[in-house]
Amino acid sequence: MSDEPRLTSPKEVRALLEKLGHRPNKGLGQNYLIDANILDIIANTADIQPLENVLEIGPGLGALTERILPRSGSVTCIEKDPTMAGYLKTRFTGFTLIESDALDVNLDRLFADGITKVAANLPYSVASRLMVDIAECEHRPELMSLTIQKEVADRLCSPAG
Repeated sequence: MSDEPRLTSPKEVRALLEKLGHRPNKGLGQNYLIDANILDIIANTADIQPLENVLEIGPGLGALTERILPRSGSVTCIEKDPTMAGYLKTRFTGFTLIESDALDVNLDRLFADGITKVAANLPYSVASRLMVDIAECEHRPELMSLTIQKEVADRLCSPAG
């Protein structure tokens, strides 16, 4: 059995965050998704094939990462929080980590370089902007499997004005 904490256990996630000296940052829209059913839905609806390259935005502790990494050819993660980035480097191997704000990353270049899928639990503060930025890329992913907050979904579905 692994010594790694179960990222779907509230108790173990709280203990890990305490060990890391980390408190979720509302300004970054940090919300640690621990529901295994939702994590599996995101990973399954992404329909990741063994040779596909996947982008994960805001992996946090890596609860989704641990589901998509074994399914894909490669995973590229964009993580802004230095504590989370440091933890991801100790927990996972065989992935690319971009330590940056996703809004500052040239997403079009990532898609042009072969990333075909996006899987993410998008932070509330940047979800709308990221979806628009991706839609405006010359090279777009074939599929995005995203969770967004209800308020963001309501805004996306609302009439103009």
